[in-house]
Amino acid sequence: MVREPRVYLATEEDILSGKVTDVYFVRTSLIASTANVASKRVAADVHAYSLPRGYGWAVFAGLEEVLRVLQGRKVDVYAMEEGELFGP
Repeated sequence: MVREPRVYLATEEDILSGKVTDVYFVRTSLIASTANVASKRVAADVHAYSLPRGYGWAVFAGLEEVLRVLQGRKVDVYAMEEGELFGP
């Protein structure tokens, strides 16, 4: 049985309305609007440059929430599997 993905921290409505976001997206939106390129197609890359000292691996998590927020939008998502281990 496949269950519908959920958002666990902020509400879905808060995210979709822009009430909560990372400052990166606010700055990017401002720059794109100022440069008159806000309607251009873009790509985003999310990665970890390093891990905390003493940690040799991490668990990829949060994909379910991202997929829920992007549901119904014209986007392509390429990602590791939820729960996959990765290292630096």
